[in-house]
Amino acid sequence: MEMLKPGDMFPNLTLKTVDSGEIVLPDDCADDWAYIMVYRGHW
Repeated sequence: MEMLKPGDMFPNLTLKTVDSGEIVLPDDCADDWAYIMVYRGHW
C-alpha cells in the first residue's frame, strides 16, 4: 500500500478490535478527523 498524500482519499479498511468487533474505515469515523491507534504487541 502506498503512503497517503495530503488530499488523498482514505482507503476502505476493515479492522478487528480487541473485543472481537470490527471497525470499518473510513465509514465508522465520519467526523472531520479521527485518531486510530494500532497496537501490534502480544506478550
